[in-house]
Amino acid sequence: MGNRRANGEGCIYKQSNGKWRVVISVATGSGRKRISRVCDRRIDATAILEEMKADIRNSTAVDADKLTVGKFLDDWLNTCVAQESAANTLASYTNVVNTHISPRIGGIFLKKLNSLHVQSAISGLVSDGIGGRTCENCYVVLKVALQKAVDFGLIARNPCAQVKRPRHQPKDAAPFSLQEARTLISETVDTRWNALIVLALTTGMRQGELFGLEWESVDLDARTIRVAQQAVEISGKVNIAPTKTKSSVRTIELPQPAVESLIRHRAILLREGHAGSKWVFPAPEGGLMSRGNFRTRVWNRLLNRLEFDHRGFHNCRHTFASLAIGGGVPITVVSKQLGHANVTTTMNIYAHALATHQSAAVEKITAMFG
Repeated sequence: MGNRRANGEGCIYKQSNGKWRVVISVATGSGRKRISRVCDRRIDATAILEEMKADIRNSTAVDADKLTVGKFLDDWLNTCVAQESAANTLASYTNVVNTHISPRIGGIFLKKLNSLHVQSAISGLVSDGIGGRTCENCYVVLKVALQKAVDFGLIARNPCAQVKRPRHQPKDAAPFSLQEARTLISETVDTRWNALIVLALTTGMRQGELFGLEWESVDLDARTIRVAQQAVEISGKVNIAPTKTKSSVRTIELPQPAVESLIRHRAILLREGHAGSKWVFPAPEGGLMSRGNFRTRVWNRLLNRLEFDHRGFHNCRHTFASLAIGGGVPITVVSKQLGHANVTTTMNIYAHALATHQSAAVEKITAMFG
């Protein structure tokens, strides 16, 4: 347990999970509120406490009575989420807040927010035809954020607690068939997108990992790629960030079709004037590729031309995993290739492929002993 300090001076203590929590009590017009921050190291906690005390002295601490939901959510994203969560989580939460939550309830004073406001916002999303998964994500993000407001002492209770969580039935990952995958490759063979599609289908790399891939991480002689970062898009701006999890940092062996596609890809970039780009898959105008631009300008058009059912580019990753499992590759190997934190994650996502593989195994056993 770390040092605890007098009320108004703040305290620092170590939590059971090993992280350090900083807590300070601040006077407001309606009483007192507690502000809390979490970090990994004691030295950082000490610096954060001094920063918070300086803010209070300079009267920059927010008056809870005048704090709107939108302002609180912005502060929550820029401090709590940015410091404690992965870049993908920050990008996802920021998109949910800016696109769906703040436009509906951002102008309401935080202390005035009630369950009816939240229910009305969620119902409005449903009425506007927003997808079930998005509606559920909005609820979850808002509930997590407002719980932090409760922890800070800014509000007495979480308004989401009395609102029923919207549910959606998750669809099974819809991988491409082997023939469809081959068609995606053959129909793009002379384009700058071929290598991207080949890598996604034959290595299972995530879209962000591919868009953030640098040539210095590609060794064509050794036939390997080192995955150590990803491209993430927050509020329309694409930046480089750490991988989704620590286990996502990995070295991938390249099959021969992937090597050959990358060799062709280099020649294409040379013709297009991108020979000096450090990015393997730069945007046509240079720089990092935007997922949204790729989806609308390239991917959706390709699926339309091929008359394929619309599926996200992420389904190329599902296709790799399903084909690998169906081909008898051990689930532990597939999990490591995908960069999953553990095998359980892989088994949960690809249960359909495992079930099919198990049925095939039973048929083989039956044939042996039948």
